[in-house]
Amino acid sequence: MIYDVGTTVTLEAWDPKYKPNLDWNHAWGAAPANVIPRLLMGVQPLTPGFGYIQIKPQPGGLDSASLDLPTVRGAVHVDFKSEESSAFTLNIRIPANTKARVYLPNLGSDNPSVKVDGLSRQGMIEGGFVVLDSVGSGAHRFERLTE
Repeated sequence: MIYDVGTTVTLEAWDPKYKPNLDWNHAWGAAPANVIPRLLMGVQPLTPGFGYIQIKPQPGGLDSASLDLPTVRGAVHVDFKSEESSAFTLNIRIPANTKARVYLPNLGSDNPSVKVDGLSRQGMIEGGFVVLDSVGSGAHRFERLTE
């Protein structure tokens, strides 16, 4: 929109050819963009100011995705790779002075074991996820495999 039309805000429609009477004063046109960080990638604040966050990716049929979400404490990075219900790898980077509650798909297993930074760690089964609580700031890699 910036390059093709010259707008500095999100347009009411993707292009004037789709809506000839569009105006440049419709910030709600970008509203669907919040679905990617909040629901697909699962990054949501659990406390004000992103001091404690939730990371709960829900990839559906996607093989992989990546996100860098700016927050008042710094960027939260999330990327995942999903392999046909047999493996799920999640890489995250959490800003300083922030903790996270991290969810990984349980892949149909009741075993709460997850590899975190190469070491086995026990999570909790919650619905269709394995949950690891109070993950500290920094870069972390999570690996979930079916047995």
